[in-house]
Amino acid sequence: MPTPHPCRVLITGGDSGIGYELACQFAQAGCHLLLVSENKTGLQQAQVKLRQGFPAVHVDIFTQDLCLPEGPQQVLDYTKSQGLAIDVLVNNAGVGSYGFYRDLDPLREQQMIQLNVVALEKMTRLFLPQVLTSTQGGIIQLASIAAFQPVPTMAVYAATKAFVLHFTKALCAELREQGYRLPVLAVCPSGTRTPFVERAGMQGNPLFSNFMAVEAKQVAARTYRAYRRNCSEVIIPAWLDWLAPIIRRLPRRLLIWQARRTLRQ
Repeated sequence: MPTPHPCRVLITGGDSGIGYELACQFAQAGCHLLLVSENKTGLQQAQVKLRQGFPAVHVDIFTQDLCLPEGPQQVLDYTKSQGLAIDVLVNNAGVGSYGFYRDLDPLREQQMIQLNVVALEKMTRLFLPQVLTSTQGGIIQLASIAAFQPVPTMAVYAATKAFVLHFTKALCAELREQGYRLPVLAVCPSGTRTPFVERAGMQGNPLFSNFMAVEAKQVAARTYRAYRRNCSEVIIPAWLDWLAPIIRRLPRRLLIWQARRTLRQ
């Protein structure tokens, strides 16, 4: 009987923040890694740190801008050229914006939709066949607590994360109906202190400085536990997870008011 190959995890946006911390979680479990990002320097630095911390783990990197329409296909082509079979797909790469919709750069908003929605769906479609045939397969998609309601001053960002959440939950249900039992997990963290905040221009956003803010290591640790338990959704921090059933039953008008009030603090 052939020995199964070590699990290999593809993580987009794996050079920093939640993506890097998830790489550490999987490396701790002995999984090999393929990190994808447009930041070549960040990828190289992450590769060095991971190789030093986990000498037995193979860490491959691939520089690719997933905002480009051909980006996901380029990633797939790279894995084929290198003979890298992917077992677990982690769609972590994403960007955000903060401000009134009419004042934000339209090109940047379109790029956000391209990365957060279009690229994520394309990566899922391209790598799903490999994931389904693997005995160690699974999918992790980074959504947000912003996915649960309309969020003034984060209108497009929240909408993209709503797509991620509902797409992932529906995909999970479809696969289970078809007899697959692999983990398909939607991750919904609160504001997380990562380089994402500065890139998105969210330094003044209260979500990243008030009591709801979380650290990337905390998000990664809870995500990994939920993944191993074959959960379909995890909300971070935990106390928000407990409140989620109540929040979902509140009138949408009240949710919008509360979101706006929180972001003004």
